[in-house]
Amino acid sequence: MRIRGFNQDLFYVHFLSGRNTTPSYFEGSVGGKGVSPAFAQGSSTKLIGRNEPVLVDYSFNLDGYMLDQTRIFCIGTLPDHLVEAHKTAIDILRELETMSAPGLSCSKLYDRAVELAAKSPYEKHFLGYPKPVNFVGHGIGIELDELPVIASGFNSPLQTGMVFALEPKFVFPDGVVEVENTYLLTEKGLESLTTFEEDIIYT
Repeated sequence: MRIRGFNQDLFYVHFLSGRNTTPSYFEGSVGGKGVSPAFAQGSSTKLIGRNEPVLVDYSFNLDGYMLDQTRIFCIGTLPDHLVEAHKTAIDILRELETMSAPGLSCSKLYDRAVELAAKSPYEKHFLGYPKPVNFVGHGIGIELDELPVIASGFNSPLQTGMVFALEPKFVFPDGVVEVENTYLLTEKGLESLTTFEEDIIYT
């Protein structure tokens, strides 16, 4: 997976569970502690436990083009605050899907996401904790992060043919809940390129 910002190719999978949500060296809400300071990102030596969220942020490549999606799994059951925050993330995603249209400023999507999160009990956990990032989505194509950026102050308009991911999330000391899909913007709105079920998957 190519990421221009770090001038590298990597196999990109965030596979994190429970409290292993420490921000890593890249600009993101979660990244994991990794196995050493030499690679301070991703899964650590922490074992997956029962009754905690397991985040799988998975990208793949087909004929040179990339796609990004995130889902939450759990062995057992999750605490109520994580379940409710996950529902809120899906509600925010639905609103952003409905709003997205050619000509709309990217920052308006971000602003609306923040506005909706502020109406929930989990406002201070939206997009990172204790310090949130200022984006809720990113372009994706032949590199993992491309324009547009669905971010504060990024006022460029959405255009037909753009492909981007939306990823509302809530980060708590005991775990993160998120849903991320990749979309193609058409004249009629968004077409989802990710079809895996969005609800928390329990085993």
